[in-house]
Parts: sequence; C-alpha cells; structure tokens
Amino acid sequence: MKEWSFVGRYRPKTPKLPVDNFPDIDSRPMLVISIVLEAAVAIVAILAARKGNPYIYGLAFTFGAYVLYDLARLFEWDVQGGLLSGLFLLATLTALIAVWGLYRK
Repeated sequence: MKEWSFVGRYRPKTPKLPVDNFPDIDSRPMLVISIVLEAAVAIVAILAARKGNPYIYGLAFTFGAYVLYDLARLFEWDVQGGLLSGLFLLATLTALIAVWGLYRK
C-alpha cells in the first residue's frame, strides 16, 4: 500500500524497527511529572484569569485537555481517537483565541 508524503509524491511505507532493539524504559514517572506540571499550569492560568485576564481561561482549558489525555495514557483508558482529536482541536482553538486576545489587549 502506498502512503502520501508531504511533498505530494507517493513513497513506500517504511518498515518499523522491532521493539526488541530498544531498551526497556519505564515512561510512567515522566508521564506523572508531566501531568503534575500541566495541572499546575492549568491552575495558575485559572488564578490569573480570575484576576482580570479572561483570555487565559483558554490556556487553562488547553492544559486541562493535556492533563486528561495524559491521564488516559497513564491509566490506559479506552478512549476513541476521534474523541481525543476533537478535544485537541478544541484545545488548540481555545489557546489560539486566548493568545489572540492577549495580543490585542
């Protein structure tokens, strides 16, 4: 089967390397640290938004979506790809609105 590349040409699908070639690395501690940091950013963004910067609620939502995604990975929740794609699209739009609002301010 052919795969579409970014330059508009077809290229053969590259074979994936066997997982056995890589050392076993437990990424769970790093994922937990990421969740804690993302949640901290979301909380600080909410506190900043409550002090008169309503656009920052968009950043709080974005980082809240990151927390939800990472929690789904950590606990291996069966979440559909379309649901996560929609959540990230919404998070990206809210971040764009937040940054645009801060820029215009």
